[in-house]
Amino acid sequence: MPQAKRQCNVEGCELHHCRKCGGHYDPACSEGRPDVCDECQLNEIQAECEAQTQAFGGNYEEAAKFFGW
Repeated sequence: MPQAKRQCNVEGCELHHCRKCGGHYDPACSEGRPDVCDECQLNEIQAECEAQTQAFGGNYEEAAKFFGW
């Protein structure tokens, strides 16, 4: 399920905004991609892992062996 895009209503806001959800975040604290907040990155990883597990008929142990989790 896609995450709802947040709208910043603060005029002249100089904080960084996530490219995916629009929420405020600190890129210095963000792991991985500097233009996307950690929450969105984790949601992407979760969706990818779920899709990979479904490719193995829902058997997460077989998926883990195959992908080296």
